[in-house]
Order: sequence, then C-alpha cells, then structure tokens
Amino acid sequence: MKFFERANAILGMNARNLHYVGRYNTKQSKKFADDKIYTKNYLMTRGMGVAKIYNTIKRHKELSDINPKSLPQSFVIKPNHGFGGEGIIVIKEHKNLIFKDVTGVVYGWHDLYLHMISILDGKYAISGLSDQVILEEMLLPHKDLLSFTEVGLPDIRVIVFNYVPVMAMLRLPTFESRGKANLHLGGVGVGINISNGKANFAVHHDKFVRKLPNGEKVKSIQLPMWDEILTTAAKAQQASQVKFLAVDLVLTKTGIKILELNARAGLGIQIANQIPLKHRLEKVEDLKVSSPEKGVEVSKALFSALPKKIEKKTKTKTEKKIIGLFEEINILNTPNTSVLTKIDPHSDVVLFDESLPGIDKLKRYSDVLLRGERVRFPFKKTDLSSSLYKVIIGGKTLNNFLIDVNLKEETDKRLPASMTISEKIIKNIDKKLSIIDKQLKMLSHIKPLNLTEEKEKFMASKDFSPNFIYKKPDINFTAFLRDISSLPKNINHSLYPLFIKKINEIISKIQFLDSVGTSDYSESAQELYGNVDDELFEKAKQYIKDNPIKEDTSKILASKSIIKHFEYFLDKSRLVGWKVKVSEIAKTISVDPYKKVIYINKKSRRSTNKLKALLVHEIGTHVYRYANGALQDYKIFKRGTANYLETEEGLAIYNQKKICLNMGMKDVWPAYLVIAIYHAQTMSFVDLFHFLKKEYGLKNQKAWDACLRAKRGMSDTSLPGGSTRDAIYLRGYFKVSDYLSEDTEQRLKDLYVGKINVSDIKYLEYLDKPKVKYFNFGDFDF
Repeated sequence: MKFFERANAILGMNARNLHYVGRYNTKQSKKFADDKIYTKNYLMTRGMGVAKIYNTIKRHKELSDINPKSLPQSFVIKPNHGFGGEGIIVIKEHKNLIFKDVTGVVYGWHDLYLHMISILDGKYAISGLSDQVILEEMLLPHKDLLSFTEVGLPDIRVIVFNYVPVMAMLRLPTFESRGKANLHLGGVGVGINISNGKANFAVHHDKFVRKLPNGEKVKSIQLPMWDEILTTAAKAQQASQVKFLAVDLVLTKTGIKILELNARAGLGIQIANQIPLKHRLEKVEDLKVSSPEKGVEVSKALFSALPKKIEKKTKTKTEKKIIGLFEEINILNTPNTSVLTKIDPHSDVVLFDESLPGIDKLKRYSDVLLRGERVRFPFKKTDLSSSLYKVIIGGKTLNNFLIDVNLKEETDKRLPASMTISEKIIKNIDKKLSIIDKQLKMLSHIKPLNLTEEKEKFMASKDFSPNFIYKKPDINFTAFLRDISSLPKNINHSLYPLFIKKINEIISKIQFLDSVGTSDYSESAQELYGNVDDELFEKAKQYIKDNPIKEDTSKILASKSIIKHFEYFLDKSRLVGWKVKVSEIAKTISVDPYKKVIYINKKSRRSTNKLKALLVHEIGTHVYRYANGALQDYKIFKRGTANYLETEEGLAIYNQKKICLNMGMKDVWPAYLVIAIYHAQTMSFVDLFHFLKKEYGLKNQKAWDACLRAKRGMSDTSLPGGSTRDAIYLRGYFKVSDYLSEDTEQRLKDLYVGKINVSDIKYLEYLDKPKVKYFNFGDFDF
C-alpha cells in the first residue's frame, strides 16, 4: 500500500512533540486546551457554539448536595481534564433514580455518584491529580449523519496549523465503544477529503474497512456544511492561539458545536486518511495566512484530490541529476572542498558562512561543483556558525537538478565512514547536543533556595509541609527547542537512533526544568526518570530484608588522609591531568569530571569503609566511564547516552557491593529512597515524614532526607507527587546486576566504553574499535 511505502513521512509521536507541540504550543496554551470548562466559556463568549454546561462540581461536598431528580432528562457526565474519552457517560433518559445511557446500559444513582467521585479524585485526569465533574447538555446528531450512525454522537476532528485545516477525520461511535467516538475504544475513524467533505477511507481496530458496522458503505458519506466546519475549526485556533491544534466538532440538529480543543493531537488521523501528516504540515508551516477564511482557501488549494491519471514522463535530451537535502560541494577559486551543504527546496537564496576562507575574494557570483556539475549563482554572506552546515543553497536556483528529499547516500557505501555526508552530519548533531546538554544542570535547579529556613521551621514543629522556593533557570528553553527542531532528520547512519533517543531525553529535560515548582512537575519527572511501580516498590522492601544493616566500625579518617587516598587512587589509575584540591566551599567531597578536579572540604571526615566505597563509586565508576567516553569518536559517550544515569548509578552500587564492606545505612539507602518516592505520590511531606519514622524506623534526619529527595522540585509539598529521580539508583542496580549475570568480564568492559545505558550496548558494534583504557580497579590495595 502506497501509504506505508511513505512511512518516513508519517508523523510519529516523538516528532510531533519535538517539532510541533514543543515548538509551537506554549505551556499556557496546553493548559488552556486541557481545561474544558474554561475553554467552553472562552469560546462561547466569542460567538462559537458549544454544549451547554448544566453544572460543574469541584468538591465532594458539592456532589452530595445534588438532587438527582432535578437533573435534565438527558445529560453527559465528563471529567474536566480527561483524555481519550475516558470517564464520559452519556445519559439518554432516567426515571425513579434509574439512568440509562445511549447504548442501553442501566445505572443507579449510587453508580453515577461513585463514578463522579472517581472523577474528582483524578482517575481520568491527564495529570492524575484531582479534577472537576462537568454535567453538560447531550447533543443530538444532524439528520444527515443518522444513516451511518449506529449509536451516540459522531464527531469531526480537524487538525489546524497556521490557520490552515490540514487533515480531517469523522469519528463514528459504535455499541462496542459504548457510544463514544474514540477509536481506541472501538469507534470507526473515517478519513475525510479536506477539499470537499467526502469520505476516502475508514479504519476500525487498526484495519481498513469498506463498510461501517451498520452496513453502510464508507464511500457514501458526504458531510454537509463542510466549509462552515473548516472555518469554525480555523476560528477556534485563532481564538485559542494554540498553534498546533486538533479541534473536535459535532454537527448537531442546531448547528456546529465545538466539543473540545486538543493541544496534543493524536496521530491515528493519518491512518484513517492513508495520508502522512508530516508533508502537509511542512507545506503550510512558513506561509503567512491572514485569517481563518484565508486558511480554508489555502487548505482547499493545497490539499485538493490529485487526478488519478498521471501523465507519462517525457524523455528529454539531458537527464537532470538527482540530489538530496544534504550534499557536499566544492567552492571553486577558493580552498573550500567537500563543504557540507543544505539544499532548501523552497528557497531561491544562496547563503555562504562568512567564516569560509577565500569567499571575501569572490564578488557577487560564485561557481561551485555539485555532483560533478558546475553551477553559478549569486550568493550572500551570513553567520551560519550555529548551523550544522556552512552553505545553504535554495532549490529554486538549481534548475538542472531534481531534489529527492528521501535520497539515501548510495555513494557513501564506497567511502570510508569518516568521509560520508551522513558521518559529518552525525558529528555535527553530536556536537550540538553536547553543547545543549551541558547547559541543562538538573540538580542545581531543584535545590530549594529556602531549604535551610524551611528545614529549621519543620524540625521545630514537624506538623506542616514545607513550601519551597526555586531559582528560575536562566535558560532560553524556546531557543533550545528551536535548535533541536532544526537538526537534520532521517539520517542514514547506524548511530542515528542513539541520537534520536538523546534528543527526546533533552526535550524531556527541558520540560522537566520548565515545570519545577508547577502542577506539571510530577508528570514531567515521571516522563524523564520513570515512575516507581508496585514491582519496584516490593523489590525495595525485599532488598532491605535481604541486606540487614551492619554497622560500620572502620577507622574515621580526617581530610589529610582522605586526600592521600584519592591521590593514590588517581596515580594507580594513571588518570592524566586529574588533581585533588582542598576547598572550603565544597560540602564534603565532590568530583568535577569536566575540570578533572576532586574537591575535598578541609573539614571532611569519612570512615575508612565509606571512603573506599566512595573511591570505587566516584573514580572507579563515574570518572572511569567519563575518561573512556572521552576516548571515543563521539561526544555522546562522554556526555552520556539517553538515560545513562540509571546504568551509571546502578553500576556504582554494583561496584561498591563487590568490595564487600559494611557501611551501615548507606548499604540500603537506595531502597529507602524508592519507598519514599512510592508513598510520596499519594502523601504530603509531613505525612510521609511521620510514616517513614513509624513504619520503617528512620530517625528525624534520615526521614527528612528521604522526604526531601522525594519532594524536591515541588513548591507546595502538601500535595501528592514529587520527583522520581532517585529511584534510578536501585532500579539501575537491578538492571546492571541482571545484565552482568552472564559473560560478566566482557559485558562489564562494554559498560566502561563510556557513559552508556545498558539498552544501548548494541550500538557499540558500530564504533571503530571502542577504546577502554580505564577499567580494572579490583587489584588495588585500599
């Protein structure tokens, strides 16, 4: 099928989040779209049709005040911040406290009451936090929709970008979907021709169908009032200012109504239309569209159905050469050869980076050699230092070439890896990501500014949850996202998937830092670091049972002895350029791998056992992996692949356990952190503090430390949720132990190639002789 032959043009979830949601939809606009009550009121005041809201319920007490007999004969119950159709019940009629939905399912008032309690408790909310109940009007479908509607109310989803409706889908509810129009619940998705409102294709349970469940043919569907539907969708975007938007509308007996707006549009619409979304979005991205009406005109002009007959290609005397989006050129009469160049199909301008040697001697025109052809065109000098390429050539200046955006580098197969265009692009991506990632200092941004004051107040009373204040990151997140979105895509390189994972992690890091101190923080933390599920929680409890605390009775060492041990370890390791410095600023002992310095506070004191464990943890794991990563050809192994930290900390614990030392609470601390994080999702700071003391016997200081680690990043710690970051230690240890259960020597060596996650070891086969210089510390005499 042609649709799947164009798989690289299908817009995936990561690409959607990176290039459209993350780039165009602000945090405020996403919050706007997520709040159905506010959205409805806002649109209604701007003259747009919406379902009438009968009542909104914010608290349990308000729910108990409702008289069920006073409710309208038909109505809809839905969560304010719900998603995917979950939590919606459409009541068609009721009598004597017996309620019947549109599919004939019967509910008692007690059933509905409990359901609304679940909504208030956040069961169906996007964030999982407390929510509100909406009781609204039940809308009836337009007469022209009845013939192909089995049950319920069909809706129309229109994706609008830059005021231009780019794709549309009719969603038909079924008895299986219980009257809801959501495809994952069993609804039917019908692709609609954007130019005329006629049905093209339909999909049901991920399979293409020609007939609907009620027997009607898909091709017989023709939506009425099509121009008005598209205009309403475009006006909704203009009113909401959500740049990349899915508008869900319904065609009712009384006209067009907007059901809701969605700032994170699902991507099944592509399957229903058998048309990739990516190309359509790219076509309208840079257009200047003055109004919603103009956007509809543009949509119909750009996306009208193509003629079925394709004219046969006529032969010409001179065949045009085919080029890709990235090429290498020689700039004649200058020293510049094999210059990485971007081909911009939509531009008629040629830009040279001003740093290119010899271009100052060129006048207004330049001659270049492209795929063996000499080309002459006017050019402009500009600053392209932040780009991955040094030249941009507008495709409209290349009349003797055809541009294939999907062209793979066939000639690269004959060249050494270091000479290919793909390799140069990957190296530039590697460099760019390293620069961005280095600026995202995660821990410093979740350390409260008022930590000392709040701790003193809390320890004095222990009867309230602290309110923390955080420094706002001095980072231009928008600029970072713009830089990331401009990186080349679909690179024909074996390591490209490794960099895609890193790009997605950096986006998650940016969203995490941007959410510190907000209601989105817990969700962002889980997206970046994962959550603590029941399985990990139970494993943490078992870990504590299996590892009873053994007191550390080893000798206490002062800072002078600590410094000597570190210097000895560095000398034996033959780590070049590393130094130990005494510091009054460092809290105790800290390692800066980028400066190659170990800072030790002159007042530091450590037990001998804990010092040995620290040497293995910090130098034998973190420093060794960093130093080996710096030897590789790609910076990503020095900075860290996506989620490398989980493997890094897990390996550090694995190494500590290998030297078999008693370290007291330190042996089991990662497990206590998991337990604290697990309960923090449902407890306030103060409740968690007393719970850990009572159930697990933690002392005041340790209970405070665990609560702080579980709640840092939140402002109001009385709310459920928090940071899941510190679960990586124990989770990483279990994963590393499992990985090293077989072929330990070679697998352990693989983990020391650089800062790499266990799941990325498979990419090492694509490295040209991975270098591991620092590895074995097992023979050291501590």
